[in-house]
Amino acid sequence: MSRTHRLLGNLVVVMLIKLLVFAPLFGDTKLEEKYIKHQKKLAKQGNPIKKVKILIRMSGVNLKLVNRVVKKGNFSEANTILNRYVKDVKQARQILSKSGRNPQKKVAGFKHLEISLRKQLRELNDIKTYYSFDEQGSVDKTIKYVEDVKQQIMTTIFGADNIVPE
Repeated sequence: MSRTHRLLGNLVVVMLIKLLVFAPLFGDTKLEEKYIKHQKKLAKQGNPIKKVKILIRMSGVNLKLVNRVVKKGNFSEANTILNRYVKDVKQARQILSKSGRNPQKKVAGFKHLEISLRKQLRELNDIKTYYSFDEQGSVDKTIKYVEDVKQQIMTTIFGADNIVPE
């Protein structure tokens, strides 16, 4: 094997190692850019239902980020992103509350948020498995909050008399 072939082989190995090391970081950057793009759309949007849909997408991005960060063992960063997730869910709930829409007649927005929260609760429970027992408190608080919001939305849509508490 000639010296050029060995150098080329070594270069390929080094490039592959760099790709494997930095590829996950690149993915996180892309997700952060996606989140920022959604934030800009949210700021421009006036329609409350479209705002809620944007916030749903933002919360989904947050959970993807938490999933990646927690798998790397960075729990403090994951908890920071979970707090941002809770703020997005809270904002979506507030927008629906202040919209003045009748949820029994115009269910759009309420339904979208409830369906996404159901899906996101499953994701949160999956994320929880990556935390040690001692560190699960922040995820448990997030899950409890999301369950409460989901229950409030169901009560708003169907009425308190038609909902069986879980």
